[in-house]
Amino acid sequence: YYSQLGGLPTALWVLLAAVGFVLLIACANVANLLLARGAGRERELAVRVALGAGRTRLARQMLTESLLLALIGGSAGLALGVVGTNALAAMMPKQLLQAVNIAVDWRVLLFLLAITVLTGVIFGIAPAWHASRTDVNESLKEGGRSATAGAGRERYRKLLVVSEFALGLVLVVASALMIRSFYHLLEVSPGFRVDNVLTSQVNLPEKKYAKPDQINGFYRDVLSRIRALPGVEAAGAITPLPLTGNGWQTDFYVEGTPVPKPGDEPNSDYHMVTPGYFPVMGPRLLRGRLFTDADTRDAPSVVIVGRSFARRYWPGQNPVGKRIKLGGANSTQPWTTVVGELADTKQYGLDTKTKTEFYVPAAQRPNTFMTLVVRTRGDASALASSVRDAVAAVDSQQPVFNVRTMQSYLAQSVSDRRMAATLLGLFAGLGLVLAAVGIYGVIAYTVSLRTHEIGIRMALGASRTEVLRMVLGSGARLALIGVGVGVVLGLGLMRLASSLLYGVTASDPVIYTLAALVLSGVALLACYVPARRAMNVDPSTALRYA
Repeated sequence: YYSQLGGLPTALWVLLAAVGFVLLIACANVANLLLARGAGRERELAVRVALGAGRTRLARQMLTESLLLALIGGSAGLALGVVGTNALAAMMPKQLLQAVNIAVDWRVLLFLLAITVLTGVIFGIAPAWHASRTDVNESLKEGGRSATAGAGRERYRKLLVVSEFALGLVLVVASALMIRSFYHLLEVSPGFRVDNVLTSQVNLPEKKYAKPDQINGFYRDVLSRIRALPGVEAAGAITPLPLTGNGWQTDFYVEGTPVPKPGDEPNSDYHMVTPGYFPVMGPRLLRGRLFTDADTRDAPSVVIVGRSFARRYWPGQNPVGKRIKLGGANSTQPWTTVVGELADTKQYGLDTKTKTEFYVPAAQRPNTFMTLVVRTRGDASALASSVRDAVAAVDSQQPVFNVRTMQSYLAQSVSDRRMAATLLGLFAGLGLVLAAVGIYGVIAYTVSLRTHEIGIRMALGASRTEVLRMVLGSGARLALIGVGVGVVLGLGLMRLASSLLYGVTASDPVIYTLAALVLSGVALLACYVPARRAMNVDPSTALRYA
C-alpha cells in the first residue's frame, strides 16, 4: 500500500510507536501492582513451598495469573476496538481509506492475541521471578519481612516508575511537536484563496468533443451560465486543480540557453486555465498581466510563470517578454512569450517544497478534462445543484462529478497531520494518567510499608511538614530521573520522525521544557495524596504497626 499512501507510512509508524509506549506504560503499572500483591502473598507462597511446591511451579502460577489478567484485558480491548473502529476511520485521511480496509478481521485478532500474550509475559516476569526467590524461613516468621526481597522489589518498582515517566515524556513531546507543527502548517498560505470556492470536475468525451473549438465552446457557454447565477462573483476553470495531489509536467526549452542533451531538458509543473480562474482563486500578480479573452487559439502563444520559475531561469531579470518552447528545444511547438509572473502556489500540499510552475491559456491548448471553480458570496456548497444545472443546460448528457469546496481540499491536504496530532494528543494524555497512577501506587505502597518508621520519626520530633517533604521528595526524585531519561530518549527518537514536523525542530527546547514541567507537576500531584496520608499518621498507632 505504500505507493498509494505517499507520506502516510511515517506517520503510521510514529502512531504505532506511540501505541507501544502506552502499552509499555500500562505493563509497567500492572507489573507494579502484581509486585505489591506478591509482597502481600509472601506467607501464602512460603506455605506452598513448605508443603512441597517447587519454585518453578510458583513462577508458573504467577505467570499464569498475569496471562489470565492480560487475556481479560485483551478481550475488553477488543470490544473497545470494535466500537472505536468507526471513530478511527472517520479521522483517517481519505487516501488511506481508499488504499486499505479499516476493519477488525482475523489478522487483527491474531495480532491482538500475540500482543496480549506478550504483554502478559512482560508484566508477569518480575512478579514470577520474585515469587521463585521467596525466603521460606523469613516469610513464615510472625511478622517477618525479608529485607533483601523487599529491597529488590522496591528497586524494581522504582525502575518501572522511572520507565513510565521516560516513556510518558516522549509521548508528551511527540504530541506537542506534532500539534505545534500542525498549527504552523495551517498558517501557511497556499498562494490562493480557498474561502467560498466551489469546485466540480468535468471530463468531456473525446469522440463527441473532438475539435478544439467544440471544447472551448462548451466551457465558454458553461462558465457564462454559471456567472449569471445569483450569488456568483466569478467563475473559471483549471486543470489540474491545486491541493488535489495531482500535477502535470512537461519539458520545455528556455530561449538563449544551451540546448540540453536529449533526456536532460528542464521540466516543470503547468496548469491550463481560463481567464476567469484568476479572479476566483486570486493568486498574486507580481509582474505583467493575466490572461484575457483575447488569448485565443489564433492569438500569439503566451504563458504566465511562477516566481520560482522566473528566479531559476532568469535570475535577477524581469521574465516578462522572455520566451520558452514547450516540449523541448526540438519541439514543433511555437515559441511562447511570458506575459506575467505570479506568486508561487502550493500544488501538492502546504508542507511540500515549492516547485517551478507556469500557466497556459486553456483556449490555446484545449483539454477535455477541466475543474470548474466558482467564487460565491455565501456558502459555496449551496450552489452545487445550480452548477450541475448549468452544465446540463449546455449538454444534458454531460455528468459533473467530485463537487467539493476548496476548503475541503485544504483540510484533506493536512488530514494525515491532523490525525497524527489528535491521536498523539490522546495517547499522551493516557500516558500521563498511567504514569501518574504508577507513581501514586509506588509512593502509596512505600508509605504503607514505612508507617512504622514514620511513627518513630514523628515520635522523635519530626514535624508533619518534614514528613510531607520526605514523601514528596522520594516521588520527585523518581519523576526527575524519568524526565531526564525521557529527554534523552525523546531527542533521539524524534529525530527519526523529523520528516513529519513543519516549522519546528525535533529538539525544540521550549517544548521539552514545558513537557518536563508538566510531567513533574503530574508527579507531585500524584504523590500529594499518599504524602498527606503519611503526614496525618498518628505516632501512637504507627508504633504498633507491624
